[in-house]
Amino acid sequence: MKHTPSRALRGVALVLALGLLPVAGAWAAQSITVSTDVGHTVCGNGNAADNGNWPCDQTPVGNTVTINSGVAVTGGAYGSSNTTDATSVTGNRVDVKGRVTTPVYGGNHVRSGSDNVTASNNTVTLGTGGVAAADVYGGFAYTGSGNATASGNTVEISGGTITGEIDGGVASGGTMTATNNTVTITGTPTFTGVTQLRGGNAGTSGTSTGNTLNLHTAGLTVDMLSAFQNLNFYLPTGLAPGGNMLSVNGVANLGANAVVTVNLEGAGPALHTGDTFNLISAGGGITSSSSIDPASASGVIGGYNYTLAIDGENLVLTIGNPVPVTTSAAAVPTLGEYALAALAALLAAMTFFTLRRRA
Repeated sequence: MKHTPSRALRGVALVLALGLLPVAGAWAAQSITVSTDVGHTVCGNGNAADNGNWPCDQTPVGNTVTINSGVAVTGGAYGSSNTTDATSVTGNRVDVKGRVTTPVYGGNHVRSGSDNVTASNNTVTLGTGGVAAADVYGGFAYTGSGNATASGNTVEISGGTITGEIDGGVASGGTMTATNNTVTITGTPTFTGVTQLRGGNAGTSGTSTGNTLNLHTAGLTVDMLSAFQNLNFYLPTGLAPGGNMLSVNGVANLGANAVVTVNLEGAGPALHTGDTFNLISAGGGITSSSSIDPASASGVIGGYNYTLAIDGENLVLTIGNPVPVTTSAAAVPTLGEYALAALAALLAAMTFFTLRRRA
């Protein structure tokens, strides 16, 4: 069958042939730093000469956008956005140190037809002084009727202020798969009206697997929690017995056999037998279909045994008895090689003299 180049490739060849763009680096990834206020959306694959302004038509792979501290972007921010073809949006990044007024996307791949779309390995970070005034998506993939895949995307929040949804990855439309996306929360961020906290959102009919929440701070509140299969909690020093790591105003959906781990953040709080901590406290309850993987329902933290249980509204950590101290084999005094040889020689001599006396 005769191979016919795609229209996009024919267009690129024509542009290169006419000398409108240099061949080397024509589609190279870009790094765009916004250091002054702008009144438009910023794309990592946008117009580099105009702070990443539209159109977002350069390569959707490996781009970086940095919104500097004190800078306001009246619009959104995209590590890359592709709305023109089936090229995957992958390996892009947005670092928010200033203010962004509309949603932030590490990577965004949207097609209305039957194209397969993929947003993978994209990252959004929000640090001290940063403001994300609307939703944050590590990766977003939407198609009309093809396959939509959001995988390996990351949202890292270490400070700043955030409003709206927080999604590690979203797959929407067509056949939806959201896998291995991660949300990590550290430091002392401020959540103001965070409506959803989700790891891998694939709707109600898609596949959501391997998505992870790493929570290193306590006292945050969201409206809804869902689409995490792995939840890792790190108890901070200031968390008192009976305190909440994460409060959910509405419903928390942990899914079936959620893998839950508990560790100390630094020194962590002082632990005592009988202490309880609410890893999740949901005013609307934890869904009845939620359960904890039996292998992770108990463990050891800070020298104490612990158990995990869902009591209807709360995911509860209960501190048990201290782990018994055992003496390792290395700590038991042993006779050295020469001492054993000397003892053997002494026993042989004693045996020899005893036999001679009997003779």
